[in-house]
Amino acid sequence: MNLLIKNSLWLSAAPFLPKLMGIMLLPIMTKHLSETDFGIAGTISAYINIIGAFNFLGLGIVLQNSFFNYPNRFKFVWSQVAGILRIWMIIYSLGQAFLLSAIIPDIAVGNRNIIIFLTILPNVLFGPITLIGESYLIYSKKSFQLVWRSVLSGFITVAITFICIVYFEIGYLGWYFGTCAGSIFLCFSYLNIIIYDLSIKSIYKFRRRSIKKYFNISLPAIPHYYSIYLQEGSGRMLLDQNRVSKMEIGRISMVQQFGDMFLMGISGLNNAFSPFLLQCIKEDSQDKMRKLGLILIVFIFALAFLFSLWSKEVLDFFISIDSMKSAYYIFIVYIMGICYRPLYYIISLYYFFYERTPQLLYLSFISGLLGLIFYYFFIPRIGIWAIPVGYYLSSLYFGYFGFLYRTYRENVSKKLPFLKLLFIQVLLTILALLFVNNFKVKVVLSVLTFVIVVYALNKLKHAVQ
Repeated sequence: MNLLIKNSLWLSAAPFLPKLMGIMLLPIMTKHLSETDFGIAGTISAYINIIGAFNFLGLGIVLQNSFFNYPNRFKFVWSQVAGILRIWMIIYSLGQAFLLSAIIPDIAVGNRNIIIFLTILPNVLFGPITLIGESYLIYSKKSFQLVWRSVLSGFITVAITFICIVYFEIGYLGWYFGTCAGSIFLCFSYLNIIIYDLSIKSIYKFRRRSIKKYFNISLPAIPHYYSIYLQEGSGRMLLDQNRVSKMEIGRISMVQQFGDMFLMGISGLNNAFSPFLLQCIKEDSQDKMRKLGLILIVFIFALAFLFSLWSKEVLDFFISIDSMKSAYYIFIVYIMGICYRPLYYIISLYYFFYERTPQLLYLSFISGLLGLIFYYFFIPRIGIWAIPVGYYLSSLYFGYFGFLYRTYRENVSKKLPFLKLLFIQVLLTILALLFVNNFKVKVVLSVLTFVIVVYALNKLKHAVQ
């Protein structure tokens, strides 16, 4: 349990240090940015993410399963995966380049070549190095080695972005320079693990039977990952198709940037819990699995609720653009929608572990499709509000319907109380919307939330000792 707590702190809190620096610099940076800058970057991101789910061909699942199921030969499997992805990511980068050349808005067309170059450079140079290095450190429970790389990469990204936007005043282009620099550093930092610790060399002589087995597991997961785009990026794309102004798209992009920061924390927690939860599944320790899952869910629910409850103050402090400060209601709905992530994550571990990824299509792709349909019909009617509402509703499907599917029902006897959790998520969303402008009530709710969470986590912690 102590190792889990340590990994949780490292993997969720430590990566927030560069993000915190980035947040603290926002009041300065936003003086040099406009709603249009946010809108341009958000629009480009929405289109380029159309192919984002194909980045690693879902082969991260093969890395995970081989590490736990074949501890004596996983390096050979990983070398084969490295060879496949090394070739594929050059093809993928060419696809990114063609797509970007076609969709970059007219207002940014003068910077088209530099945007394309900065976007594809890390993948072309390094291929799957970061994926393999991160996977090894996560599954080996070597949290500190993962964290220092992530933190330094984050600081480099923030520093380069700040310099480009504030001192060179190049607007939205600063994000591309910063992201590219941080990604290249991260790739370099994993080279010693790939070369010396794992001695992985890309294998290009593929066995047909092995390749077929890998793709039978990984390819059905691509629509599953694609659903994330349908939930988020497709909304901004449809806003652009409906000729919504770049300033309005910028408001949504700004909210989603804060959401991405919150998701980084959730991803860190998921990575910390991942090896422990997978071990529980492998050993059929269902009671422990249930309690560890509840710890993860309770903590994330509480963080999302407090973040949403104080969203007005957060935006007022960190955003210098007045028209964007009023987006806190959108902020609440979007952040509370993210609460589905730990529930979906727990469900997905069973599908990945038992190699039943095709069944994930019914869960993830349908949820993404629901979001897309909602955006299509309601953006012309209610504008940018269609994005947070559609995202929230599709997230409820994404997070909770998997508990009704066969793989979970047949393999789990100690089930999570998902209907109660659904009720709590909706209730917390309503409370945040109702009292976001009532300071006294927010203080009371915050203290009450803190007390309940400490009690619940303490009880669950002792239960899994």
